[in-house]
Amino acid sequence: MNRKCIVVLGMHRSGTSAITGFLCNTGISIGKSIMPPKPDNPAGFFENLKIQELNDDILSSLGSNWDDIYPLSDDWLDSTHLNSYYQQANKLITEEFENDALFIIKDPRLSLLLPFWSKVLERLNISIVVTFVLRNPFEIASSLEYRNKFELNKSLHLIAKYWKHGESCSRANKRVFIDFEGFVDQPETTKEILKSNFNLPFKESKRAEFKINKSLKHFNFEDDIEKSKSDKELSSLLIEIYQNLKQLGNADTQNFEENSTLDKLFQNHLKILPSKVGFHSKFSLLIKKLGLSK
Repeated sequence: MNRKCIVVLGMHRSGTSAITGFLCNTGISIGKSIMPPKPDNPAGFFENLKIQELNDDILSSLGSNWDDIYPLSDDWLDSTHLNSYYQQANKLITEEFENDALFIIKDPRLSLLLPFWSKVLERLNISIVVTFVLRNPFEIASSLEYRNKFELNKSLHLIAKYWKHGESCSRANKRVFIDFEGFVDQPETTKEILKSNFNLPFKESKRAEFKINKSLKHFNFEDDIEKSKSDKELSSLLIEIYQNLKQLGNADTQNFEENSTLDKLFQNHLKILPSKVGFHSKFSLLIKKLGLSK
């Protein structure tokens, strides 16, 4: 049996839950250990809890976490201590999805760890297709400010990191880029794009209908309003990256020139990323001012 996994990539708060929930309603499995809804996502995350927990463990073992703005080391995949995590991931996929011919794994952290999961799925003879979810970076940042109290510049740096890792590491895969705004406006069009590009056998599901409406889009701000609150160079760069990613459009349009343009933009982001020493010193000073230091 030819098995296929839809890997949903995208930054936190970018609409990955809504799109995965929509796909899940067509009968595609997301496994057994489903993360329960929370106040910040009352419709549900449509995310496998065990995959998210394992991803957190892997990032921690690499000296990182989900909201670390600094890129993973270039050789992180060669780390020998990942061997035990490969065994755990293999067991997880086998137990959670058993003989599902088609299933979804979704967790924003997959944008950072796609090469790891690609190896896991390849060893299990499961093919991968990628759905990359995009959203206006200032809407993402506004949502992160509301939920996590993140400062705007931190959120923009974090978005650039997730987009860079996710985009560059998925170039070898069949993939489509879905803009969240277009999905909310025309969800059936998104379904047809995925169906035609990935040859997906969507079927009617007996599950309760997953409704798409404008209320899913909690934050909707004009770019120029939000840009005034952030670093001008960083803001302009994120908008340019966002526009270039949207232009990729579908699984068959990317070429070397587009790769080169994105590579240059991501390199430009690394140049304006604050140094770790400076960043942590500034954070420590803020903690002192707030009287939170021990």
